[in-house]
Amino acid sequence: MRQSWLLLVLAALLAVAVCRVPVVSGGPRPGFQILHGQPVWGQSFGGKSSRILVRPIPADPATFKVVPPPPKAVPDAYTYARDARAVFFGADKKAYELPDCDPATFAILSTDGKYVRDASHVYYCGILLRGANPETFRILPSPYSKDDDHVYAGAAVIDDVDPTTFEVIRSGYCEAPFIWGYGPTFEPRDDPRPKTDIRGWARDKNACFFGDRRVHAADRDTFEALGDAHAKDKNHVYFGDERRVSVIVGADPGSFRVDPNQLLGGFFEAGSDKNGIYRRGERTP
Repeated sequence: MRQSWLLLVLAALLAVAVCRVPVVSGGPRPGFQILHGQPVWGQSFGGKSSRILVRPIPADPATFKVVPPPPKAVPDAYTYARDARAVFFGADKKAYELPDCDPATFAILSTDGKYVRDASHVYYCGILLRGANPETFRILPSPYSKDDDHVYAGAAVIDDVDPTTFEVIRSGYCEAPFIWGYGPTFEPRDDPRPKTDIRGWARDKNACFFGDRRVHAADRDTFEALGDAHAKDKNHVYFGDERRVSVIVGADPGSFRVDPNQLLGGFFEAGSDKNGIYRRGERTP
C-alpha cells in the first residue's frame, strides 16, 4: 500500500514538471527567443524527432534581446541574451543568469562564446573568473587565459604562478566546468569537481604546469611537451590525466617517445622507451 502511494506521488510530481516545462514539436526553435510573449530558452532533443524542450527565463519581455554572436563564431558556440537587468547564458536544457553581470557593458570575447565580460568581470562558460580584470585580460591558447595578476585554466585559478612570464608549451582543452545531471549545475570554480578534465602544458619562470596543476618534480629549463598526456625533462617522464600529473616510474627520458597512432580508449597516446611500452603512466607487462 505504501509503495502504491509513493508511486502516485511521483507520478503527480512528474505531471507538474511536464506542465511547467512544455515539450513541443513545432513552432519553437533551439536557443533564446520570445514565445507567446515570454522569453524562453529552447533545447532540441530526441534525435530525428527534433523536439524542443522549452524553459521560461525570468526576463523582461519588453527589453529582452538575443546578443548577436561575434564575427566568425564557431558552430555550437555558447549563446547569450539580455534584458535591462541581467545577462543570460544558455547551456544544455537551461539558461542561467550570469552573476553580477552588467547588460549595458556586456560583450562576447571569443568565437566559441566561452569567454565574455562586462565592465568589471570576466566569465568562462558562465562562471565568474575570480579576480579577473577585464581591462588586462587576455585569452591564450586553450585552456589558458590571464590578466596582470592571475592565470586561469578554464575556470580554475592557477596558484603560485607568474602571469608575466607564463607561456603555453602545448595547447589542450577544458571540459565545460559543469556537473552534469539533468542539465549543468554551476560551481564557482573547477575545484569542487576535481575530475573536470583540464589539459595543456605550460610554464612560467619558476615552474611547469599540466592544466592548472604544478608539475612539482619538473626541471623548468629542459621541460618539453610530448603529447596531450605526456611530457619530459632531463630527469623524468610525466603523465597527466584528470587534474593529476605524475612521474612515470622507470621511464627513460632520453629514449622516451609518444606514438600518437596508439591510442588508449580512443584518446590517450601510448609511450615507449628503450625498456618497453607505457600506457596511462605505467609500463605494460
